[in-house]
Amino acid sequence: MTTYPAFTPPPRLLMGPGPSNVAPSVLKAMSQPLVGHLDPTFVKMMDEIKVMLRQVFLTKNDMTFPVSGTGSAGMEFCFVNLIEPGDEVVIGVNGVFGTRMVDVAERCGAKVVKVEAPWGRIIEAKQIADALKGKRPKLVAIVHAETSTGALTPVEEISKLARKAGALMVLDTVTSLAGCPVRIDDWGIDAVYSGTQKCLSCPPGLAPVSFSAHAMEVATQRKTKTQSWYLDVNLLSSYWGQERAYHHTAPISMNYAFHEALRLVLEEGLDERWRRHEQNHVALKAGLKELGLGIASQEGHHLWQLNAVTVPEGVDEATVRKTLLTDFNIEIGAGLGPLKGKVWRIGLMGETSHGDNVAKVLVALKASIAESARAKSRAGQRPVQASQRSGAEKKVLIIEDDAVTALTYRKNLEKAGFKVHVATDGQSGLEQMEEVAPDAVLLDLMMPRLNGINFLKKLRALPGGGDIPVIAVTNAYVDQMVNEARAAGATTTLSKATITAQTLAATFRGVLGEQ
Repeated sequence: MTTYPAFTPPPRLLMGPGPSNVAPSVLKAMSQPLVGHLDPTFVKMMDEIKVMLRQVFLTKNDMTFPVSGTGSAGMEFCFVNLIEPGDEVVIGVNGVFGTRMVDVAERCGAKVVKVEAPWGRIIEAKQIADALKGKRPKLVAIVHAETSTGALTPVEEISKLARKAGALMVLDTVTSLAGCPVRIDDWGIDAVYSGTQKCLSCPPGLAPVSFSAHAMEVATQRKTKTQSWYLDVNLLSSYWGQERAYHHTAPISMNYAFHEALRLVLEEGLDERWRRHEQNHVALKAGLKELGLGIASQEGHHLWQLNAVTVPEGVDEATVRKTLLTDFNIEIGAGLGPLKGKVWRIGLMGETSHGDNVAKVLVALKASIAESARAKSRAGQRPVQASQRSGAEKKVLIIEDDAVTALTYRKNLEKAGFKVHVATDGQSGLEQMEEVAPDAVLLDLMMPRLNGINFLKKLRALPGGGDIPVIAVTNAYVDQMVNEARAAGATTTLSKATITAQTLAATFRGVLGEQ
């Protein structure tokens, strides 16, 4: 029998296309005791979720609730309930998720008319108008915020065109809901779906949806059975409606979390939340401009919450992302499809969208691009063993899980002429010991997810690890900790509270015999 220790994830700053970071109160809500999925208290909470979700969608639609599944389940919910074999549908395609809409619609037996735009550009209302000439399609579907490209397509005029043609209007708001204006009733949207893990800042697992009265009429008067039993709105309406008939066992804990996430959104206020996302997007763009970087999506239609950043010529985008993750604990996304290798996708969604995170990612991105350039210049050069290096060639490995502290140490040591690498947890620290072959190590013994003394012993047991100077950092000069660190193999110790740029550099020069 194979068993493993309890899983402990690293404390990442999630600045990719999703999921976003989650508020502590949302995580706490998920840990509450379970009740049954038909328990009166849970049923009461379901009603509260429906009320709050209507406020976030800005709709009065009665059939507004979270589907048990991720955002893709929300997409399928809309299409399988509204499309019957042979129906003609018009779908805007300007990225991954418009392409996925086409796939799902075709699986439902629809005849799809694709309205396409280059990735990074929006679907223009005129394109939809041209596609609707002489047609009476069942529905028109658009991705509001295309996560793969960072483009925001205006939909109000497109919705009017759909209604004029007698078609239902279906909208993907997976990335837009709670991050920028989404007005379901004002825009005349018949069917909408979203996801919990983006600007709502809830773990992935539920897909908020809403059907207008007209969409419900279409779904209830189908000539054929809905393609999916699990997603059949005619069955789900009995569970989420007044009848409360058993359909499936709802994900209890996810609904706890969603209730809390919706409560936080409304507590902040939609207008204020939208304003916050816009302000942080503007701040990020200004910082990117200072780094010589720009946004790849269509000017005037940039997503506030998902920024497609153009990768500079000659920079290996994958190397930069890896450095951000391993050295700074920051996750950003890669480009997809035609944009693969050409953009980074930086998310500023929900709980992640704060000014201090904008500052962190800009500093880390600058350092990571510079490191990528240094690595490229070293490519093809014969590796130098640690014992052969001298002066500015000396390599230092910092093992520190706090990104700001690690960055401070790194900047100070780089100014002193050292080449610095950063590991944010024990495992990556051990891996970099082999890959980097450092001349000296700075180890934070107070990392919360690392037994510093045991790790120091493990590091010393590595081939060649016994000869490398290790500077152990403690929170204060506690005699017992200092003694334990030295007994485990620390060359010397420093107090985190008293470290300065001068003492840090001087200590490294001292243990490396350069004073």
